[in-house]
Amino acid sequence: MRTRFPAGGQWRGAKGVAMNDKTMMHGRDYAGQDVAGWLVSEKFDGHFARWTGSQLLTREGANYNPPDWFVAGLPDWPIDCELFAGYGNRGILNGAPRWRDKNRWAGLRLIAFDCPEAGGDWPARIRSVPVTSYAGAVAFTVCRGKRDLNGKLRAVLDRGGEGLMLRHPSAPYTVGRVNTLLKVKPGFIG
Repeated sequence: MRTRFPAGGQWRGAKGVAMNDKTMMHGRDYAGQDVAGWLVSEKFDGHFARWTGSQLLTREGANYNPPDWFVAGLPDWPIDCELFAGYGNRGILNGAPRWRDKNRWAGLRLIAFDCPEAGGDWPARIRSVPVTSYAGAVAFTVCRGKRDLNGKLRAVLDRGGEGLMLRHPSAPYTVGRVNTLLKVKPGFIG
């Protein structure tokens, strides 16, 4: 059974805040700007998921309907996540909301990359994510400059990854397209 957004294309977070794809934070493409001191993490090639505090939803609002054991230990507040099946396995996730065999979830991970309703800067928000058997926060390091960024990107691409994400360390969660969240794609390597 698919759960859809109510009229208006929105769902409500734990604190009753209306959310949809237009009320999420979206990054821009990295264009060579100085990012020394920014936080860098891997950009996983999976499917977006939003834990609402009680449901795991797709970007379009369909309920993934995960088994209870997969979401056990997740908090009662929203988390923006990536449902990840491993490098080169993105296609496995197609149709996940319609999976009848709940054992298919055993090989997946839920990688949190932000917490819309948590206060503070990004490190404080991401550190608020609990670690469970199947979920945890994305790992991050401090970028030391373009050379360091290039090396990190090469390492991710060499293991089959998609790219990197850069976050300004003091940036709050801001709805819409922002300059404090940057996507580093494979074409950047110089």
